[in-house]
Amino acid sequence: MDYQLFCYHSPTGRPNLIEALEVMECELHFRQGSIGHKKKKLASKLAATNPQLRILSHDFKEIALLQNISENEARARFDFIQIQSLDRGTNVSIVIFDTTISIDIPFKLIEQKQTHVLREVKAYLNIIMDETAYFVFDAEAERVYSAETIGSFNFNLLRSRAKMTANTDKENGRPWWKFWGKNDHNFCF
Repeated sequence: MDYQLFCYHSPTGRPNLIEALEVMECELHFRQGSIGHKKKKLASKLAATNPQLRILSHDFKEIALLQNISENEARARFDFIQIQSLDRGTNVSIVIFDTTISIDIPFKLIEQKQTHVLREVKAYLNIIMDETAYFVFDAEAERVYSAETIGSFNFNLLRSRAKMTANTDKENGRPWWKFWGKNDHNFCF
């Protein structure tokens, strides 16, 4: 499991939780606020902040063969840029789409190196917000940040731990592998 942050274009121009949730769930919003022409420049700026970040390349010929599609269709479908940390200690992943950007940070990493990782992620977020005017949606804290409020961003680990603990500590009176009950196998459609 990872801690996820999403950067997105706001049609209203204000940080708003309801809007952020709608944008993350509705494909129509993904067509607004495109930074398609800026993706490479943004990826280069992000990679320049940390020598451990690498921009991954797609082998469109291989994708086309595996997906049984044309190379042009593979380029259209996989038109995103993925930036991955080479350092297994940090392992932050950034994916830049035309209209959204996702940042995934492993929970274990945050727990081990919280101050360092927070500083690193804030640097990435500041670059993204400067270049795109996007807002940042913290899915764990259910908060939206603007360029003015990003300084108050912090990882919301308590909520994440509570979710994980609640899911792993459930008592249901049967072994984990018996996921159906006595009469649960009679499905009606």
